[in-house]
Amino acid sequence: MDKYKQISIRENYNKLLKSGMFWEFYPELSGVWNTDKDTLNGGWKPMQLKEINFEGLCGLCQKYIDFINDDEKYHEDNDYAHYIFEKTLETIYGKKIWNFIKNRR
Repeated sequence: MDKYKQISIRENYNKLLKSGMFWEFYPELSGVWNTDKDTLNGGWKPMQLKEINFEGLCGLCQKYIDFINDDEKYHEDNDYAHYIFEKTLETIYGKKIWNFIKNRR
């Protein structure tokens, strides 16, 4: 689906639509994001990877535990929860999960 690569992100889709040039390039589309989004992304929906390697996630969790346990380094204002969340999704679904999430907003 390389044909739609430039407009596979909602923001770019809307910019082109507002420019008035949308129909020049994509007359086959409806001009409605919710109708076209599956076509733009090839109908791809994330599925769990068949073989999941938890090594990176386990390593990140261990770093977090070590960080919490270190009184000199620990502070409540840290980004570990965010990093663990990201790593969890990437571990289970692969890095393409972010394309799916970005396009669904």
